[in-house]
Amino acid sequence: YTTSGEARLQATKAGNTDFGGKSFTFNLYDADGKKTDTQVVAKGGTAIFKTFTYDTAGNYTYTIREQIPEEATEENGYTYKGITYDPRSHTVVVSLEDDKEGGFNQTIKYDGKDVDELTITNTYTVSGEARLQATKAGNTDFGGKSFTFNLYDADGKKTDTQVVAKDGTAIFKTFTYDTAGNYTYTIREQIPE
Repeated sequence: YTTSGEARLQATKAGNTDFGGKSFTFNLYDADGKKTDTQVVAKGGTAIFKTFTYDTAGNYTYTIREQIPEEATEENGYTYKGITYDPRSHTVVVSLEDDKEGGFNQTIKYDGKDVDELTITNTYTVSGEARLQATKAGNTDFGGKSFTFNLYDADGKKTDTQVVAKDGTAIFKTFTYDTAGNYTYTIREQIPE
């Protein structure tokens, strides 16, 4: 009497964010930590690993890990170029029970859950900053006078004031952003009354 069966493991890259056409790599390891397969997918794609064949009932343990760029470290929260990667090792257990008909009753658990596949989710955060400036042209001798520049946001609210001399540059405070878009500001020289 012989038994035989097979299992094919898979992992899906969640399509929760637009990653701009980037691809993601998943590695599959056996119980001894040996890499047995690598698959590359885009967001929303499913990595379908090689098929394993079995001739003995039992529990077979594997690990699926996302391959993280070297620049995404624990110190920076596993984030590189705005993408936060999943650093966890995901355990997969294939349980095979002899069905007494030459095959197996099969159960696959991903991270201890009865689901059809593992879903690995990354997040994307955009960030940036801008520092606005204005230069007072030094085309005339102003006799040591200073000049004041005011910076206003799109609602007309004054957000910063800088004072400079002739040929001086008013460097306003730094603005940080976490959403793409157009941001409008106005710089006006303050005219004495």
